Amino acid sequence: MKKNKKTKRKAKIISIIVVLSVLIGNITGIGAEVPYEREKYDYGELTPNDPLEYMQNEPNDLKKGPDEIWERQNDPELPKPPEGMRELPQDDGSTDRYIVKYNPSGKENFRSKLSSQVAYSESIGINGEWEVLRLHEKTLPMEFAESIRSSRALADIAFIQPDYKLSLESINDDETANDEQDSGDENEIIETEDETDESIYEKTEYIETEEETDEKFLTDEITPYISLTGEIIVAVIDTGVDIYHNDLAEYIDTTNMWDFTQNSSQIYDPANPLDSAHGTHIAGIIAATARENGIGNIKILPLRVFAGGAAYTSDIIAAVEYAAAKGAAIINCSFGSAQENPALRETIANTDALFVCAAGNNRRDLTELPSYPACYDLPNIISVASVNVDGGFSYFSNYGENVDITALGRDVWSTLPENNYGPQTGTSMSAAYVIAAAAAVGANETLTADALKICIRRI
Repeated sequence: MKKNKKTKRKAKIISIIVVLSVLIGNITGIGAEVPYEREKYDYGELTPNDPLEYMQNEPNDLKKGPDEIWERQNDPELPKPPEGMRELPQDDGSTDRYIVKYNPSGKENFRSKLSSQVAYSESIGINGEWEVLRLHEKTLPMEFAESIRSSRALADIAFIQPDYKLSLESINDDETANDEQDSGDENEIIETEDETDESIYEKTEYIETEEETDEKFLTDEITPYISLTGEIIVAVIDTGVDIYHNDLAEYIDTTNMWDFTQNSSQIYDPANPLDSAHGTHIAGIIAATARENGIGNIKILPLRVFAGGAAYTSDIIAAVEYAAAKGAAIINCSFGSAQENPALRETIANTDALFVCAAGNNRRDLTELPSYPACYDLPNIISVASVNVDGGFSYFSNYGENVDITALGRDVWSTLPENNYGPQTGTSMSAAYVIAAAAAVGANETLTADALKICIRRI
């Protein structure tokens, strides 16, 4: 435990409250040092030299990754996870989906040689640089790699990898609820003498509230921020979003929103509101922070890639390219995976936007076991860990030297579908606060993604 605490101190713990309070006083000085008209970073081709390097038989981390987070079930000072969540779901890594990049003139040759295994293929995103192969049946990556070798199709491709699944970086409210407060009426909000949001818990997914409840969005008072000129588009790549919520409607870009899981512009399904809870909560934090600080030039672009708690890399890549084409300056990434995922890394590196990435909720040192995309070493990525309302580091949050900033992430109140409100916990919530701060600064159209990151970090 002592070693763990010592390592956590290495994380750059900078409260978002401090960011919003002092950023306006520092931006002028920072601006003099930031190369606004800088030369574009040239990463070239980021895909591996060996086209089959990532075709390994590794289980997909579909839920919360390593077992470290469940160590708290043996710690009497920490709440225990629900019985049904103590076993982490695993699989053998077999899949019927692979992402491929072809060599020049290699596409047709590859398809012909692997026709007995490949059912069909489809281009990813607007640029169409990548394709998703759909096989007739699930196959282990190493087995499919051997098929590529034996079919003499290796020379036709520059790179191939599984279409990895990524998970959301938030925690079920039940996981953080205090056992002693977990009684009484199911819709009751229990408050203790401490009047901070740290003492508010719930048993149900939704809390019916009066109209004045929207004042509870922000758990701390934040110094009003000065609005800058120009509209800035924030892409929320997540679940669906309740675009009809009273506190979100004015901020949502309903013209360009898109659901990549169903190839539809219908981003919200009223018949299944829980499917949109996470994205609605994230959008609410961004909108409420903007509203409370007089920032009126933010537009939220909801892009759905998650279904059933997981998202395919191919859908995320398509959403990133789409967001960039629609002018998004900031892209929310409240998801992660232990898979390095070079296809996603290359897409992010080639996108002129700032990616605000949740550090993850695995309670681990990211310098030892990274989480992606938060740990990609790219100038347009800012990784965010979680702190509690009192500024203490959240027990569930990942940490390490590659964490750029922290923000409130535990028991954060925000919007939920059907005009409801409630708390959620996780580095997803922390990332949303940083997005709001970055959007306030990034509304200055002369800022580039790396310059915007510097502004946030040099506080």
